[in-house]
Amino acid sequence: MTKQNNIMKLPLLECIKRSFAYVWNDRKLFMKVLPILLAFIVLEFILSLQYSCEPGTANCPYSWTMSVVALAFILMNITVIISYCRKIVLQDKESITAWKFGKTIVFYIVATLLYSLAVIVPLTLFTILIFLTGIGNTGTMLLIYVFMFVWLIVMAPVLMWFPSIAVEDYKLLSLKKLFRLTKGNHVRLFLGLIGVSLPLFLLTVVILLLLGGIWGMDTIRDSISLWVLSMFIQFINTCLKGSYYAHAYQFFKYVEKKEQD
Repeated sequence: MTKQNNIMKLPLLECIKRSFAYVWNDRKLFMKVLPILLAFIVLEFILSLQYSCEPGTANCPYSWTMSVVALAFILMNITVIISYCRKIVLQDKESITAWKFGKTIVFYIVATLLYSLAVIVPLTLFTILIFLTGIGNTGTMLLIYVFMFVWLIVMAPVLMWFPSIAVEDYKLLSLKKLFRLTKGNHVRLFLGLIGVSLPLFLLTVVILLLLGGIWGMDTIRDSISLWVLSMFIQFINTCLKGSYYAHAYQFFKYVEKKEQD
């Protein structure tokens, strides 16, 4: 890690490297959370959802089953992230009851909603303002994307809410404290999240292109095997995300400890 002008910098590459290494090395934890993915896949098949259709079209109408699966998908991702954060940070030294785990999930969902609002509301207001100025479509979209990118970087410290909630460190939910501890690390936090997600995204694109070239895009679009594979890749990405959150959290707890010394 580096330290300049009393600002400790998150070791970005090391953090990404450790995130991948932990998911790869701790296969016991991976096998422990894998049944959550299998349960989700079974649920989707039981409800006979058309996984490859476009929601809202004649062949894919909205129904209560879609809401159930969407909720199950959200809970699956949250449960996996919490599991990785607790295992990495607490090292199995602190058990958690089903009641407390459920409460943690509720807090996590609330934090996700608050974070989403903090991103969406300014972006919506900025979009309305830009359209009112009468700038051309190309210029409008460019400005919106730039604003979204910059605003996500500004809000990057809030991502540390999630590992804090996972390990029940509610003191770190204070925005004032959070932005102080993460000072000078907004870009690094944002790039770290991209860094753990991008490799699997690129892998998915490569697989689609290869299989599409062999069997045709229309064929693989309706492939059950490809859908299961994509869910598995997305599941691994969620594990990596939880690992990254935990390692970044540990660094900023170290920063907090140095401040107190």
